[in-house]
Amino acid sequence: MSDDEITLFREPRTRGAFVMGKRFSIVIRTQGDRLYLLKKALESVEGQSFDHAAFEVIVVNDGGPSVLDVTTQFEGKFDLQTVENFGWVGKAEALNVGFSRTHGEYICVLDEDDVFYDDHLRVLAHAIEEFDRPAVLYCDVDLAVENDRGETVVVGVHRWEYDPSSLATLYDSLIICSACFDRNAWDAVGGFDPYFTRVLDDWDFLIRLTTKFEFIHVGSVTTRYSVPAHNKSFQDVEVFSEGLGRIYTKFNSMPFSMSAATAHKLAERRIRSEHEIAKREVFIEGFRRAMNSQREDTYLERLRFSIDIKGTLSKSYCNQIHKVDIRLSNETDRRINSGGGSAPVSLSYHWKDLNGAIVVWDGLRTPLFKDLDPGDTIETTVLVQAPEHPGEYVLEVTGVQEGVLWAEVVSKCEVTNEIRVHVVCRQAESLL
Repeated sequence: MSDDEITLFREPRTRGAFVMGKRFSIVIRTQGDRLYLLKKALESVEGQSFDHAAFEVIVVNDGGPSVLDVTTQFEGKFDLQTVENFGWVGKAEALNVGFSRTHGEYICVLDEDDVFYDDHLRVLAHAIEEFDRPAVLYCDVDLAVENDRGETVVVGVHRWEYDPSSLATLYDSLIICSACFDRNAWDAVGGFDPYFTRVLDDWDFLIRLTTKFEFIHVGSVTTRYSVPAHNKSFQDVEVFSEGLGRIYTKFNSMPFSMSAATAHKLAERRIRSEHEIAKREVFIEGFRRAMNSQREDTYLERLRFSIDIKGTLSKSYCNQIHKVDIRLSNETDRRINSGGGSAPVSLSYHWKDLNGAIVVWDGLRTPLFKDLDPGDTIETTVLVQAPEHPGEYVLEVTGVQEGVLWAEVVSKCEVTNEIRVHVVCRQAESLL
């Protein structure tokens, strides 16, 4: 793609001069209202096994209360700048402000609720040399949530093989805390677009990068990302639609034989799907409160459900999310509580190949919307994500008590908890 096919929203930002010996600049954005998290983020930087003299940290306080009580605790441990109380400008411009203060060869981004593992910078530095100084590198990420006791619990790993089409259609992407960006590549696309104050800021930036540079995937888990309990930002679907319009007007074509208009349509479809998921999460949360659902804090010795799939799902795109209707009965000899707790019970699924080998063991979780006494039967919906590679698969719907056991599943009729699904890649415009 030629440079004139990309409409930059502004000229490249003035920034600090590169300083020899500074391999990394780490920009941390915060709003100053969660100082305990900012401290943990900075502690994770302090714990790096990489030479502390070879990196710097710029903490950008996006218009919140002062963070100096935290940042001054780290002075002298590594090069540290604090950009304090310049007024709220939003997520994207906060990173631009931080970038303008950087001197490093590569730029890393860290939000206050995420952390680096101690080998993060060392792994990236090794990969930079191994792959002859690429423009963008990224690692795998632990996904974490906060339980009811305020403890951070890792619930899975995000691993994305570089695929410009999935990025440009908002289907999947790297997680930005895992990545580093050559400062010249950052400049070449004009940095972050200040229009995106709350959402889509990283998607827009990464899509513009993928039109000009290759991304290198480093297959090591080196960071931890905090997953919001409910992705409520997806509820305001019109804000996302307006943002998508801004993103795709910057391109005449995408770097993988797809028009910008087609990528826009696919991304719009993805956003509206996520919108429906977010609405369901809020509905379930409200229904639980209305039903006075109880916490589940007891480790069960047995979890037994009757599950029969009512809906049909014969074909799917790779990684596509579906809602599968089921009939569920509690065959356990005790009440199953649905109100969260330290050992919550959820619905989930496995994917198997046609020989019965497990392809995906840990599926997405769908919370129960009400407590179930022994013998209770409900009709509900399970959220299912198709495997990432095309092929013929068998979907098995089941239940799980987190950290304790998976459900034993029986069927009461000729319908079962398994269906066969044909999964194909979503690439061509003809799939619309």
